[in-house]
Amino acid sequence: MNPFMVHTGKHVFHFTKFESALRIIASKSLKFGRFENMNDIAEAKRDVYGMVSADIINAELSKYQSISLTLDDPSHRGFKIDPLWGHYAQGGNGACLVFDIEKLSQKMKEQFETNATIAPINYSSEFTNAIFTEGDSQEAVRQYIEDNLEDIFFTKSLDWEYEQELRILIKEDDLNEKFIYWDDALIAVILCLPKVYDYKETAEFKILKSMLTDVPILHYTTSLGNKELLDENGEKVCDIPGVDLQILFE
Repeated sequence: MNPFMVHTGKHVFHFTKFESALRIIASKSLKFGRFENMNDIAEAKRDVYGMVSADIINAELSKYQSISLTLDDPSHRGFKIDPLWGHYAQGGNGACLVFDIEKLSQKMKEQFETNATIAPINYSSEFTNAIFTEGDSQEAVRQYIEDNLEDIFFTKSLDWEYEQELRILIKEDDLNEKFIYWDDALIAVILCLPKVYDYKETAEFKILKSMLTDVPILHYTTSLGNKELLDENGEKVCDIPGVDLQILFE
C-alpha cells in the first residue's frame, strides 16, 4: 500500500467542476467567492438589523470573501464525503483537489497578511442568519462585524455539518475578484469514476496528466458499497476506516 494519503491532519480538499479544476491548476490560484453567491441561503440572504440602513450594513458585509475547503478526519476522510462530489463536483464528474494546509496557510499569510482568517466552521443548532449590528454609523458597523467574525462568518447550521468545512476569509475594501496563489501547495488531484473504468484512458486523466508533472492523479471509486482510493497503477493509496473490505461474499 502506498501510504501517501494516510491521515496526517495536513490534507484539505476542494471539490469543483472539472473545467474549474483546470483553471485552478493552470493559474495556480483559488478564487475567493462572494457570500451572495453561496449555496447556503442563510448566508446568501441575511436578515440585517441596526440603527443604520440595511444598505450600509450590506455594503460592509460585501467586503468579505471566502474560499471553502473540506477538512480531513481520521474516521471520515474528506475525499470520501459523497454529497460533496454530488453538490460541488458535477455529480462526481468533476475533481477534488488536495492541498497541504500548512503550505496553503503560509501563502495566505504572505499575500493577505492580517486581512485574512482561516478557521473551521462551527456548526450550531442555535444558528441564525440574522445580524443585529450596534452603533449608529458606518464605522460602528465595520467595527461590530470585525469583532464578531466568528459568529457571522464561521458559524453555520447543523444542516451543513457533513461538509467539514474549513474557511479562508479575507476582507478587501475594493470589490475586485481576489485569488490566493498556492504555488506548490497542491499535492494531489482525485477523479471519481466507477472501478470498471480504466481511468487512465479517460479524457479527464489525459488532460490533467499533460498539466501536472509532479502531482499524482488519484482514483476514488465506489464498488458494491466499498470505497477505495487508488493510484495510477490501481494500487490502494490508503485505508478508508469503516468502509474498506466491508463487502464480503459468502
